[in-house]
Amino acid sequence: MSMHGRVALAVVFGLALAGCSGSSNPPTCSFADPAQLASSKWPKFRADRLNTGTVNNLSVSLNARMQWMFPEAGEPPKGSFIASPVINNDKNDDSSLIYIGSNDGTLYALHMAPAAATPPPTPVSRLSTTFNLTIIPDAITSTALVAVRDGQDAIFVGGGDGDVHGVIPTGAPQVNYWPFPLGGSVSASPNLHVGDGTVYAGSLNGLFAGVCPNGIARFGVSTLSTQSSAAIGPDSTVYFGADDRQLRAVGPDGVARWSFSTSAAIFAAPVVEV
Repeated sequence: MSMHGRVALAVVFGLALAGCSGSSNPPTCSFADPAQLASSKWPKFRADRLNTGTVNNLSVSLNARMQWMFPEAGEPPKGSFIASPVINNDKNDDSSLIYIGSNDGTLYALHMAPAAATPPPTPVSRLSTTFNLTIIPDAITSTALVAVRDGQDAIFVGGGDGDVHGVIPTGAPQVNYWPFPLGGSVSASPNLHVGDGTVYAGSLNGLFAGVCPNGIARFGVSTLSTQSSAAIGPDSTVYFGADDRQLRAVGPDGVARWSFSTSAAIFAAPVVEV
């Protein structure tokens, strides 16, 4: 790792502990309360932790029609939606929500319309949390990941402010030390280790990090800009690409397993086939 990388990691990890250095017991990485990936057909970017982008047992109507739109026709427009929507569950009732981030700095949670509703209900925004973005103003720049912790949604999403935000359905930060600062805009969607709850995310400043369930750094890998959403294999190996033309495989603790050189920067997300 270069001296620049060491400095970047020191700054970021120092920020993660900001406000806690005066304590005789500074915060440490904890796996005591891990989140689990939400049990919906599309809880994250490309559907699952393997990034397969596939859904099984999905029925598609050939007579599809528009159920609703947000905002409604005639209402003032929201900011542009550059991220993809994700779904928290497949119950198709009032608890079923779609989460999507906008470049107006808001993560919206919208009710899914019940299939039998006639006319379909108007989607209602339950979550309107404006993050105080500072690097790319007024932007949520990644697709969210929806997990479940203690029976409620645990949402992870990257922002133009350089943070990975962990929030609950009220829009408040998750417990302990969220958000986690990566130091550069986060455009790649986070991924989640379903065993211990580690959140993996990279940023445009070249830092790829594993973040513990309590929002404390587990490890950091210094690369060039990372816009590739990581995939996690069945053996917990984490795969991600970067602008340095390297496809990397690291263990769940960040220890390098191998790397593969390509002819150009890697923007796309790896896919694991099993």
